[in-house]
Amino acid sequence: MYLVHSEKKEKEKSFFDTTAFRYFEININDIKASQARLHPAIEKAHKMITEGIYDKNPVTRFFEAPLTAISPAHGLALGYFNNFVIRIFPFLKKQWKKLRIVIPNRLIHCTTQSIEVKLVNPEIIKEVSYKPKKSREISLYMVPNDQEHLYDIPTTMYSMSESVKNRMSSKDLSHTSEEYKQLESDAINQFKSILAKFIVDREVELPDIADWVEIYDWNYLFK
Repeated sequence: MYLVHSEKKEKEKSFFDTTAFRYFEININDIKASQARLHPAIEKAHKMITEGIYDKNPVTRFFEAPLTAISPAHGLALGYFNNFVIRIFPFLKKQWKKLRIVIPNRLIHCTTQSIEVKLVNPEIIKEVSYKPKKSREISLYMVPNDQEHLYDIPTTMYSMSESVKNRMSSKDLSHTSEEYKQLESDAINQFKSILAKFIVDREVELPDIADWVEIYDWNYLFK
């Protein structure tokens, strides 16, 4: 909150204001008028703090989350959707195969090494590839005895592990601590819900994409 005392000239531009700030121009020589001007805003701010309500600025409004909860999930989900899902979509329809995106329950499972150890080596999934025209090769997975679906595990999600560490109350806590797991779960859920929203929102531009692209939890592969 800015409390400003000035004798502003008529043509002087007002101080830039966003919804995260309140700009009040007061006359400190008029105490009663200043109190009347500030009291409602201070009372509102106090109520929001005591009730745990956060005020929105352009950033929190865009991410629909308080600043302390914002993770790279939105940007990573957007990049994954644009650079992978949209690119693979024509291939899915051509091959008449649906894509199942499997979201790991731990970020460490998003690494290529972990996928190899936990899924490929035990033959739960096997790697296949697709080469779009004028583009690099794309790696996908298939599940034995399932010829109708292709699978992918978003390795880009592992990038969120660093932001999870930065949100922790102490850097001395390990990735096995309850606090880490809680923040990690929040980041994973954000990625999952944002990705699902992108799929639904692009139905007009990409008809039937929601019928061809599905999101599944990690445990689905271990049934």
